[in-house]
Amino acid sequence: MISCNKTEDPSDTIQPFITMKGDNPVWIRVGEAYTEPGAHAWDVNELGDTISISNMLTIDNNVNTDIIGGYRVIYNVKDASGNEAKPVVRNVYVNIF
Repeated sequence: MISCNKTEDPSDTIQPFITMKGDNPVWIRVGEAYTEPGAHAWDVNELGDTISISNMLTIDNNVNTDIIGGYRVIYNVKDASGNEAKPVVRNVYVNIF
């Protein structure tokens, strides 16, 4: 009998990594719209190839352009084996120019 069930590889200990798109920090005028530029998430597979896992990326974004202040957008990802990337932070500053 052939099984098609995928099992996690306990020998996968390679930490994925994140690359940010766009500027850091970002300066926004109070009341203007903030467009999140996003990021890419990457992992190394069993063949040693770097592959995209951007579909697994999480983004914690609490930017409020109606309130002057500094905000942090935090990107994180965990690969299929449970290895977590080091979080990447974008600083967004809302102010009157």
